[in-house]
Amino acid sequence: MKKWTKRIAALFIISVLFTTNTSAALPYNGYNYDAWGASVPSPNSYQPKALYSGIDLSEKVFNKPSDLFVTESGDIYISDTGNDRVVVVDKSFQLVRIIDSILTDDEKIQKLTAPEGIFVDGKNQVYVALPEEKRVVLLDGQNHLLQEFVRPESDLLEDNLEFKPNRVVVNKFGTVFILVKGLYLGAVTYDINGQFLGFFGANEVTLSVELMVSYMWKKVMSQKQINKMERYVPVSYSSFDIDGNNFIYTSTIDNYNTHNEICKLNSLGDRVLIQHQRNVRSLTGDYGDLERARYKGNIVDTQFIDLCVDKNGLIFALDKTRGRIFEYDQESKLLSIFGAIGNQKGSFQNPVAIDKLEDQVMVLDQDKGTITVFEPTEYGALVEKAVLLYNDGHYSEAKSIWQEVIKRNVNSELAYMGIGKALFEEGKYKEALSYFKNGYDRVGYSRAYKEYRMIVSKRYLPYVFSALIVLILAVKFFFIRKHKKGKEKGHNGIS
Repeated sequence: MKKWTKRIAALFIISVLFTTNTSAALPYNGYNYDAWGASVPSPNSYQPKALYSGIDLSEKVFNKPSDLFVTESGDIYISDTGNDRVVVVDKSFQLVRIIDSILTDDEKIQKLTAPEGIFVDGKNQVYVALPEEKRVVLLDGQNHLLQEFVRPESDLLEDNLEFKPNRVVVNKFGTVFILVKGLYLGAVTYDINGQFLGFFGANEVTLSVELMVSYMWKKVMSQKQINKMERYVPVSYSSFDIDGNNFIYTSTIDNYNTHNEICKLNSLGDRVLIQHQRNVRSLTGDYGDLERARYKGNIVDTQFIDLCVDKNGLIFALDKTRGRIFEYDQESKLLSIFGAIGNQKGSFQNPVAIDKLEDQVMVLDQDKGTITVFEPTEYGALVEKAVLLYNDGHYSEAKSIWQEVIKRNVNSELAYMGIGKALFEEGKYKEALSYFKNGYDRVGYSRAYKEYRMIVSKRYLPYVFSALIVLILAVKFFFIRKHKKGKEKGHNGIS
């Protein structure tokens, strides 16, 4: 099926779906990107399930909330920054407690001031970033102060840098990672006792035309002129998350060439996230929207303000620019896009934080003071199930699910590639070719074609050789006969 034919069919199918189910009420239309980097229609993978305000959860309006965190048991911590408190609710969104003060060792009560980033460890100990107090505090279940993490002594820190921590995560070994506003050296790390360990995983300086021009100018400018120029340093992270295997995932709002906005770092700070190679255009490492717009002369691009990683390794990144959530697997394959900027349920004014509760995605809106809960649609659940099976090497098990996906979305290149892979593993190379072709999987197509060619060769080569031998014998016989006739004719002439 040709590319444009598939698109037209998809538009028709989706338009029918929009008029026959609840997706018609959604403030956004599903889409994805094809191998050329062009947007194509797609059924919605997630839909809004519920909307909660501060009044609903704590009988008080949220005031500039800035972060949320979901524990393994399902408790939800909301950083209600403007109200100087952290609100804790259970998975049913019933109020559990409110943290608005700290108890010190001498039983003095300190007021919690403008909390931002939150992290809760396996012992239900709470780490709270307090940028206005220039510290991160560790509290137990009764709000007792167990430890605090403050500005470290380091020659690498500029004297004029204000130590304002805004995000915090902790690995299973107790190492504390803290993001500080405006700090480009990466995360500041501490041990559980507050001892400074160093800096972790700084962003690389991105090579760009602007940077190269600046570099050339510096070759001919005076030191005084150079000092007035903009410094090119690694971009600071906007947020981060950690998975069960201690890999840290980071998001970056600003990047000169819009690549590597999402990274996965190992214990050494090396980037280890597999980057899906799109097969027609070279778009490796480009996350978020691939089609960019201009507004008042400026390019409008995706700006990831936060991200989270679920227990299956699926990555959900929150775009501040357009209010969209981008879902990726561990190979950076884009699975779904949902959300929007607006006033309807399922859209946002100023999205600032995202986390996952079981199969639900929650987004915190700072301006609205609300939490929107999204649940997967039937289509979205099918895609996630198939992707997880596929990535685990269960190609045959994923095949039937991919077939269901194609019934709902003929534009799903992932589904075509998935079925092609299953057919390839089953030894059905000829059938796999068409699916790899529709999925624009050049690598898969080449492998299947090579195997199919080998089978055809083995099947027909004996016949070809036999025919060739017969042909050679026939030609030889022909020339022998001809030569013999010539001799006989010459002999008769002499007589």
